[in-house]
Amino acid sequence: MTIRLFKLLLKLVDLSGKSTEVDLLVDSNEVEIVNDRTKDSFDYSKYKNDITGALKKLSYKGYIEFAKEDYRFKLTYNGVHIASSVWESIIIPAIVSIITTLIVLFIDGLSF
Repeated sequence: MTIRLFKLLLKLVDLSGKSTEVDLLVDSNEVEIVNDRTKDSFDYSKYKNDITGALKKLSYKGYIEFAKEDYRFKLTYNGVHIASSVWESIIIPAIVSIITTLIVLFIDGLSF
């Protein structure tokens, strides 16, 4: 996932209130995505040229699900909990790798 796509997904998570039950609506006239429940919105003008492709990619990866209506979608469980999956798949292995490296360097330093 690109950084830009990840940032878009995080904005969608904030807009949904971290809920999988909220419909989000893409309003192409206003260049915004609107929370149907609270009417909060997210201005996606900087993503304007590729918002459709970005949403399709998020759908393909299982982060959002489109409703039967063209411009409505909901976040999935994976979409809402993206931060925890990034933590588990990137941050924790990096920390373990650093600790392992330090242990090996310490043990190697003792053998001289």
